[in-house]
Amino acid sequence: MAKGFDKLVGFRGMSDDNRVTALGANFAVVVAPPVKKLEAKGGNPGCEEWDDGIHEGVYKIIVSSEHSVVKSAKFEYADRQYQTVNGNDHVKIIPGYDIKEFKLLLGDEYITSVEGHYGQIHNDGIARELTELIGYKYITMLKFKTNKGTYQVLGNEEEDYEGESFVLGMEGHKIVGFHGMSSYDTLYRIGAYVKPIDSP
Repeated sequence: MAKGFDKLVGFRGMSDDNRVTALGANFAVVVAPPVKKLEAKGGNPGCEEWDDGIHEGVYKIIVSSEHSVVKSAKFEYADRQYQTVNGNDHVKIIPGYDIKEFKLLLGDEYITSVEGHYGQIHNDGIARELTELIGYKYITMLKFKTNKGTYQVLGNEEEDYEGESFVLGMEGHKIVGFHGMSSYDTLYRIGAYVKPIDSP
């Protein structure tokens, strides 16, 4: 079922001789002004894309991590009349991960930006050699800033990170949805949809 500003862009299915035996549909998120889509930032580009679509705002943030690496980020969104909608389960959460969950003040708090950092993880011995050879880059710091405060989910200000930093956000805008790229058990890239704070 389509949600947010999803648009039907095509059909798919199966047929047998002269009849249709299965019918499906393909949807894509259509970004209509004043909403803007911010490019996903992070590591490996060759992973599966996911897209939660566009909503009124973000209500809940759930992030799991392991060994200083962000493994997953799942969101719950607020839509019309403060109804909440779950985002995609795009990464399998494995028991043993460190999980942090934050609830925003419904109707009164919104995310203004997301700050993060990604780079290679330097393990010891063979693991380190393989990591450097393959060139995988992981999200190693992530925090969400709102109009009320900051939710730090991994890393800290004093830590010295190797790699690149990024910020998702625009002045005078709030984040109303997320998209990105993941493998089956790791979040590699995260992007966002933003719209003006004063926009209905």
